Amino acid sequence: MIEYILSSTPPTMLPLMGTCLPSSCSDEDAQQFFNNLHTKIFQDWTGQAVEACTVEEKPPLDAADYCMIVVLASIAALCIVGTAVDVQSVYSTEGKLSKPGKFTKIILAFSFYTNTKKFLMDLKKSLTDMSLALVLNGTPSVDTFFTLSGALVAYNLLKELDKRKGKFNYFMFVIHRYLRLTPTYAIVIGLTATLVPYFGNGPYWFGVEEDNANCRKYWWHNLLYVNNLVKYEARMCYSESWYLANDMQFFVLSPLLIYPLWRFKFIGMGTTCLAAIASIVVPAVVTHQMEWAPTVIYSIPRKNYFQGYYMKPWNRFGTYVVGIILGYILYLRLKNPTKFKSIPKVVVIVGWILSTFLVLGVIFGGMYYFDPENEEETFTSAHSAIYAGIHRQVFSISIAWIVFACVTGNGGWVNSFLSWKVFMPLGRLT
Repeated sequence: MIEYILSSTPPTMLPLMGTCLPSSCSDEDAQQFFNNLHTKIFQDWTGQAVEACTVEEKPPLDAADYCMIVVLASIAALCIVGTAVDVQSVYSTEGKLSKPGKFTKIILAFSFYTNTKKFLMDLKKSLTDMSLALVLNGTPSVDTFFTLSGALVAYNLLKELDKRKGKFNYFMFVIHRYLRLTPTYAIVIGLTATLVPYFGNGPYWFGVEEDNANCRKYWWHNLLYVNNLVKYEARMCYSESWYLANDMQFFVLSPLLIYPLWRFKFIGMGTTCLAAIASIVVPAVVTHQMEWAPTVIYSIPRKNYFQGYYMKPWNRFGTYVVGIILGYILYLRLKNPTKFKSIPKVVVIVGWILSTFLVLGVIFGGMYYFDPENEEETFTSAHSAIYAGIHRQVFSISIAWIVFACVTGNGGWVNSFLSWKVFMPLGRLT
């Protein structure tokens, strides 16, 4: 088993080792050192290669670095001032400020005191909090995020359409989302592009320096949320941000499905069903035609899989559609509380059994493609394309059932676990 894992797993997925050598040593000296270490200690269990040599020297700070320092110092100052004003208003003899002005409200938004209290206050029994707990504890798959995001967007937008009698300002819908996500995101990108290389050092720190260079060059791709659509020579700025780009794109397009569900019920349902079918057909066809792997398979790495397939929105939007359908069902229940009020126990039991087997089927059903001996079928067979087309949606349907069961009072111990207050502070941070 160990030999199979070592032979079928790329170096990036195995433990890595770096070491410090005198600066007088050359690349050849380092290679010889590892050859001897490999032979005497590890024998045939590991491979070795010198990927890069670095020195413990930091480049001088430039204008961008100083700008980032000013931004961070300004935020820190706002936090200190906001906390001081907040604490003073709480413990003063006059009590809290009755009607703080707009400027004071902005300052208080940075208060450590109030924000810490918010993180630690009791959870409200709501869809949002339950979903956040589910995200934090329910699945190893990123598609859970897309499913819950789609559900929350649909649920909240449908309620808003009811409240405003169908009036919908699309521009403000998008701008509100952008302003909610981007400031913190911009700080992370700014840090990566400026100061992060100064936070550490070591033999593998060159990866951080690569991120720094990429973010200096491509930061604007991230802030426009198009970094998952651009082809990069190496890798994008802040690789994990592909998710945010997809989520923003799905959000921007979501009214095309959600508004018809509210205004024209049957047309909306038909449009959503067509989108669900397309979300299966598109990745299946792309996988088969381009000979991609049906899922992420580290034992048979294929160059550019991440950029060319994995992070593309047309291969990922199916789980968001499942979320929109879930959000619509929960909205119908909100409009008519008697809906799903009493679900037969047989249906509940079958639902839990099916959702469990579907999750396990997705996880273990794809193991066939991880065997290097099945490489040809992995990239060319029809069943591989079918798996690529349906496995994410099947997984998301299972997640949707868990949310639905918990909301309707059929979650049992699962709902109790996901509502555990221990998860509350992290849930609020999301």
